[in-house]
Amino acid sequence: MNDFRLWSNGTIKMPFMNIPVLDISRCQPEMWKTVACALQIKPCYSKSRGSVICRSDCVDILTQCGDGKRFLEGQTPERICDLLSATDDPERCIPLHRYLTPSPFENSIEEVIHPCNPSPCPSSHLCEVNRKGCHPGHDCLPYFCVPGHGVSFRVDCQPCSCFAGESICSSRQCVRSDGSDEDRRLFTGLPCSCADHFVPVCARNGRTYPSACVARCVGFKDNQFVFGSCRSIDPCSPNPCQRSQRCVPRRQVCLTELSEYPCPQYECVSRPAGCDQNQLDPVCDTDNMEHANLCLLFQRSKSLAYMGHCQDACRKPREVCGHNGETYSTVCEAFSDRVAVDYQGRCHAVGVVSEFTSDSGCNAVPCPPLSSRACNPITPLGACCPVCAGMLQILWNKAQMNSFAKLNRNQPVTVHDILKILRLHISVPQCDIFGYLSIDSELIFLIVPVDQQPTPLQIEACSKEAEKIDSLLNSASPTLVSQVPLSAFLRSELQLSTISSAALPPLSLSLCVFSSSLLLSLTADL
Repeated sequence: MNDFRLWSNGTIKMPFMNIPVLDISRCQPEMWKTVACALQIKPCYSKSRGSVICRSDCVDILTQCGDGKRFLEGQTPERICDLLSATDDPERCIPLHRYLTPSPFENSIEEVIHPCNPSPCPSSHLCEVNRKGCHPGHDCLPYFCVPGHGVSFRVDCQPCSCFAGESICSSRQCVRSDGSDEDRRLFTGLPCSCADHFVPVCARNGRTYPSACVARCVGFKDNQFVFGSCRSIDPCSPNPCQRSQRCVPRRQVCLTELSEYPCPQYECVSRPAGCDQNQLDPVCDTDNMEHANLCLLFQRSKSLAYMGHCQDACRKPREVCGHNGETYSTVCEAFSDRVAVDYQGRCHAVGVVSEFTSDSGCNAVPCPPLSSRACNPITPLGACCPVCAGMLQILWNKAQMNSFAKLNRNQPVTVHDILKILRLHISVPQCDIFGYLSIDSELIFLIVPVDQQPTPLQIEACSKEAEKIDSLLNSASPTLVSQVPLSAFLRSELQLSTISSAALPPLSLSLCVFSSSLLLSLTADL
């Protein structure tokens, strides 16, 4: 209703200007509806034209319906449209004339039908076009509803998905609905009801688990893990490489079957004969010296501290605990591993893994202050401290991951592989993505503002980025699932930080918001 009143007042508020207009319900209403519809058209490819109307149409509608009496000095339809729609190239803008003329097919609706769009079938079925026809003398539907896969459901608190005739569920622990108060008091949320004692072990998949009990419960045998966190163990001691090669730690968390696709935590590299001096992919060594790329660092026989430019804040070791339960020497090292920081100091507590957990070792953890007071935070799965972020919890299919590894020369699929692909879909540079494998074997991704003190708008933008990824995954959009590892994702659950309404800016902040508001107002008014 606020948007409706805004349009009724005759002003289109943009982030960088206000456009005075006449009553749009009376001045060219069909044209305004066409503008609203055209701006909702979403390009299929990144190189397609954006949702921008052509300049001549912009000038035409503002000439007829702009309130010239209230234009600012020097403001004309032409100058306004130079900022909003600077082109008439039909490859780069949307011409309105095709939407204002009657369709030549308006009386031929039944010549082309879409019986499965939208789907008339129950959520547990797939819609298939009926190409078999009907029995003679009988009517039938133009579609079939057949039992399908990809259906999501819950068993108690566990998210599940039906895929290829198999039900795949999270191993998330639940409180029994008929449980006693004592049961709830003793509930830790950990697999197999393990005690929440932090005595870390490193499993062969490269993941640190809080205890041997948890590691055994998720399927590891005693000979498949060792005591201590994974980052505390030197994978190059003893040296597994040939004499002519150098062993370099390459820590990774693998998602594939270890018996078929081993998960080495090191890489054997030969001393590079020559490196490209012009390739800029900066890295920082353990002596806090920066190198233009990893090749040059290896050529100079240095050890990698973290990827990226050397930071003064990370010159001296200052241990932090990551959301994955690993202790890092510096925050730079954690970020280089694509892991966000939970709290300062060594990891010493089992994080919160269930909303039903009554007691937690986190009670003794001093959490850092929130990055913004305007934020209503979330607590990532397995972490102790709340953050301003959008969080995705993803259920995935291990059999599919194994198939991808087989096709990729028996190379394991890792959490880093997934993050590298998802990061390409974060279009707001003020946000970044971090992730880890939870102790319940779900993939957890956090989309976080990169500034130390983000604005409410930046927090909101990162939440919208998380919503976008969640929507693309749950709708099996080709934008994501056409990229091989991501097609193993079955279901996504979303948690978002919100911001107080008082912290939100009063104006619409994008053309998308502008067009949506306009469409809603026109629908209500016309």
